[in-house]
Amino acid sequence: LSVSHGSVAKVVGGATIGGVSASYESTVNLADAHVENSVSASNGSNANLTDVSVGLNVIDGKDSVTNLDNTYITGSVIVARGGTLNFHGGSIGDDLQVDAGGEINLYGTQFILGREDITESLLIGSPFVISDRGSSLRLRGLLADGSEFQFELDDRDSSFGDRFDRTASLTIIRVAAIPEPSTLVLLAL
Repeated sequence: LSVSHGSVAKVVGGATIGGVSASYESTVNLADAHVENSVSASNGSNANLTDVSVGLNVIDGKDSVTNLDNTYITGSVIVARGGTLNFHGGSIGDDLQVDAGGEINLYGTQFILGREDITESLLIGSPFVISDRGSSLRLRGLLADGSEFQFELDDRDSSFGDRFDRTASLTIIRVAAIPEPSTLVLLAL
């Protein structure tokens, strides 16, 4: 599936497609779908993936925004210079690479930086920028959908493993946890 020049494509309802490419200010909305290969967004485009599985990689290119919600990626996610990734839920199978000038926003209910749980120090809905980097520094926790995540905040250029360039923007946003239904509510139903 390829969309460009301001076009909008919407794929829903259990569809399987080979790959997705959005370019030149276009928008792709995928929900309840499977992408066999890769998804890429570039040149001012938007890719919105909800309840999607991706067989290979997700590439967020220059001036583009990719939104992942309950999306499971077998391969890697690459956020290029000028790209923005908003990660609400799901998982990344291989690694996350954020280039110089790239931006990633993690939405979650728990954040542990190194060995310190910083969740309670974060206001719900308020962005908090993490500028620390290092090969032994990890950020882990729970995304908004309850999925666990863990990233090494390594800034070294390597061909494998997570990489967060020192000039990349890494922002975490605490969201309110959705409470489980209480027994009383369930009995009333």
